[in-house]
Amino acid sequence: MLMRAGVEGRGVLRRKSTVVLSWVFTLFFGFFGLVCFLDAEVHSWSASGPLSGASACFFTVALARRICGARIVLEEQIAVINPLFTYRIPCRAVVEAAADARGSLVIRCGDGAAVYPAAFGGALMDRWVGSTTRAARTVNDYRRAAGKRPVPALAERSVTRAWIADTFLMTAAASAVLAAYLGS
Repeated sequence: MLMRAGVEGRGVLRRKSTVVLSWVFTLFFGFFGLVCFLDAEVHSWSASGPLSGASACFFTVALARRICGARIVLEEQIAVINPLFTYRIPCRAVVEAAADARGSLVIRCGDGAAVYPAAFGGALMDRWVGSTTRAARTVNDYRRAAGKRPVPALAERSVTRAWIADTFLMTAAASAVLAAYLGS
């Protein structure tokens, strides 16, 4: 688990492996997507095959960046950033954070709702590493440090922004459209 101190009172919880995997996928598939794209240019845009390859590589980067970008940010509110949705939970609304029977982290709110952070979904190695248990302990300690008893409050849900992933997704879509146009 990676905990970075940054702005006052801010910490980021995520597994170290997701950061490494995210950059490996970005560099590896981004490079090969660029090579495929340049290969299409060398062939005077006459074949759709290299563009289809570029599109597949760019889509793989977008997917990996979305999945590996999951994390928990500890600020004035606890932000659970999942691949598609971000949940912002007031610290006072958190009753507890704990691992469920499958090893996934669950943050229970005062209104009875549960938020499941994708960053700490049950992993095979977690039984030995214990990152989910450490994350639960960190969230509980952060909640207690915020003070006061838990109160019922709703978690705000919004769409997660992932600029790098979205840029690669748009590039993949453009490459796919161009490949379809050249293939017809």
